[in-house]
Amino acid sequence: MITWISTGTITHVDIDLYKGSILMYYVDDVYDIGTYSWTIPEDIEQGADWEILVSNSDNSGQNDWSEEFTIAVIPNPNAIPGYDLLFIGCLSILTSLVIIRKRLKK
Repeated sequence: MITWISTGTITHVDIDLYKGSILMYYVDDVYDIGTYSWTIPEDIEQGADWEILVSNSDNSGQNDWSEEFTIAVIPNPNAIPGYDLLFIGCLSILTSLVIIRKRLKK
């Protein structure tokens, strides 16, 4: 969730996401209610030099930058790296059923 506080009579804002000095993502003409729910892609580059620029859609000179922040993947402590636990469970059950079926046919 991105939040900001506008002053004056701003009705719409543009929101830009920068990695260093490079514009990576943007959303134009967002109604200025002070919040925007933005789902960032899962494959986004991790790093500590991200910033957000919020500017008046009608006057880009009226703007403000966020402080730098970090985007990082937080690993699930219960996950097996590279595998989904549900997938492993289903595969185990399927394998067991195949083995039981073969034994019953003998």
